[in-house]
Amino acid sequence: MAKHVEVKIGDGRFGDPRRAEPIEPEKPLDGIDVIRTSEPPERLSAADAVRGLDLSNRPWGNSYNQLVRADDPVEDHPYLYHGTASTGEVRFRMSDLEKMDGSNLSGPNDPKGKHVRLINEYGWLRVNRDGSPTLLTEKLYPMLLGPESTADHFEDVRSLKLRPEFEDYMGEAFKPLGVYANFFQPGLKGGAARELEVMMVNDEGKAASRFEIGALGAGTYKLTLNVPKEKGECILKATAKTEGGREATVSRRWVRLGE
Repeated sequence: MAKHVEVKIGDGRFGDPRRAEPIEPEKPLDGIDVIRTSEPPERLSAADAVRGLDLSNRPWGNSYNQLVRADDPVEDHPYLYHGTASTGEVRFRMSDLEKMDGSNLSGPNDPKGKHVRLINEYGWLRVNRDGSPTLLTEKLYPMLLGPESTADHFEDVRSLKLRPEFEDYMGEAFKPLGVYANFFQPGLKGGAARELEVMMVNDEGKAASRFEIGALGAGTYKLTLNVPKEKGECILKATAKTEGGREATVSRRWVRLGE
């Protein structure tokens, strides 16, 4: 960090203004993980350069490079809104998720899509250092959320206090028992039966026997939903709780009945 800031210490004051000259050329590299080694790449991958330091012998990601070990994960960047963000035209809708099963997840270093996908950037929540939208997102957030919208989800950034609605939804996403209602339609026809697919993942080291999901396992369930005849805005919830669990995990979708 020393090259990025200029430390100024005086009587009763301290300052660390940023140095614009070294920062500007590094902005395009923001978010790239760099591991330095004197070994040439054909002899030693970046992952192997540090793997020996990990006493747990865990799998290691190797960016977009060739896989080193059979159990190594593949880096993935599923930016479904990328086309929308770059063109300003709607290229993706949330309802498209209902048709996606992950079978198209492949790449040059994993052509058969057999390796675990490692998503090292979550949700495209990007802002510049001054809080303004980045070039990648300046067209996207206003389209989705209205004028002057950004990915800033802090109510008070100094105390790292999140906005309550963001903390509420993201808290559900990171619970060890994951619940995902595979439904993204804006409306439901009242009085009709509808099949609903609910997907679950268990991040615990023990089985979730209530749902017949093994340790670190997953399952998909097809349920029949009898839609009420009433009309209006509703919240569709898929809720699950393990035996002895402290709290349930909830997946929510906003939907209008009577469509």
